Amino acid sequence: MVGRYTRAFRTRQLLETLDHAIAKSPFYRHHLGAFRHQVKSVDDLGLLPTIGKEHLARHGLEMRTSKAFPIRFGISSGSTWGDFRPSEPVDSLSSLVDPAISFQTLQEMEAMRHIQQRLFSQDSGDKDLILQIISASHGIRYETSEDGYIHTPLESPFHYAHIKRLLRTQFDFDGYHPRIQNVAGGLNSIKLLSELIRHDPEREKLDLQLERVLVYGHHLTRFWNRRLEEIFACPVLNIYGISEMSGATGFQCGCGSFHMPPFIIPEVISLDQTCRPVTQGVGELVLTALVPFTEYQPLIRYRTDDVVLQNDACPQVPDMGILPLGKKTKTIQGSDYILPSFLLDEVLEKVPWVPKKIAEKFAVFFNSQPYGQPIYTVNHRPEKRLPVEILIACNTPDRPSASEQARVVAEAGEKLLRLDGSKVNQPLIELIVT
Repeated sequence: MVGRYTRAFRTRQLLETLDHAIAKSPFYRHHLGAFRHQVKSVDDLGLLPTIGKEHLARHGLEMRTSKAFPIRFGISSGSTWGDFRPSEPVDSLSSLVDPAISFQTLQEMEAMRHIQQRLFSQDSGDKDLILQIISASHGIRYETSEDGYIHTPLESPFHYAHIKRLLRTQFDFDGYHPRIQNVAGGLNSIKLLSELIRHDPEREKLDLQLERVLVYGHHLTRFWNRRLEEIFACPVLNIYGISEMSGATGFQCGCGSFHMPPFIIPEVISLDQTCRPVTQGVGELVLTALVPFTEYQPLIRYRTDDVVLQNDACPQVPDMGILPLGKKTKTIQGSDYILPSFLLDEVLEKVPWVPKKIAEKFAVFFNSQPYGQPIYTVNHRPEKRLPVEILIACNTPDRPSASEQARVVAEAGEKLLRLDGSKVNQPLIELIVT
């Protein structure tokens, strides 16, 4: 249940956002102008049409409310559509998809930084030093040095040598803790750093004094959560967010779900063509960013393509809780059930005879050792009520036993969910190992 003050704030800012977007953005003037009079409060948001990544790709410039030059050109990495069009060979330049481009002004970035400082303020003592592993996948983000962020890439052995030195250095910056206490970065970069530390012959000399590690960008499985906490010897905080929308991020709550901040309105809509509101269970996440936190390129009812399980029962945060289950394009869906890609990956990644993708950055350091996601294909014909066939090309000399395959099938079957979020009683999975 959304708190009274949050609902009032969102209603006020939503109406201002709509007026601002329609008055100053050519795209929204055409897209939303005829619907504006129908929206009186946040409860009416569902009356407006949605937009998606394809709108950002085709009409991103028209969405702007100003012709001022932005400080940031953000770019989608292709995680929704894939980096290539499936109908064409990947070695063809014509197969590349059009990326979605998002813009941000310096004022918006400063406002977001101010919010983060308020959310994570330290009342007393020295401020934390944060090692931020940067990546250019979504476009460079401009950060100010005064926040205690130390930015570094992790693309070559030289970068790792630099990070090692930073982690064991005793600094003397005024007002800051002398040692780096937090490490933050995309999950693949943090995985890579953890494996470099694990294989480092000088591991004991690092004398890590970390309080937390923050990861984002990909699904953090339980296997990797345990592994990261063991190597870094501190808690790992999981962050969910989308790169196209500034501020649309949330930490995993004690209830297990993620919550959006008040200046982002979350909705969940059905996975079918009706796009009806979902108040409980599984659906697609839709987000709206509010002014004045997002003014330059408004995003109103933006479809994230993320399948989530909605959960309102949280004793700490009076707002919608969501648990990401995977991309809609990669989720297996039947008439009344789904098999989320994230949950299936949870099962298969820890099985030794399931091949793994070779993570591009890992290959630079580890001679192409496969630290990526599990490799499998799925055959599914829901109209005939046939089992979901999971095809795996076994990468070990000995084929897994029948009992081992049955165990994997049983565990994968536990990840099947009905659209209301409940478990599926009837087994609908068949494992085919070649």
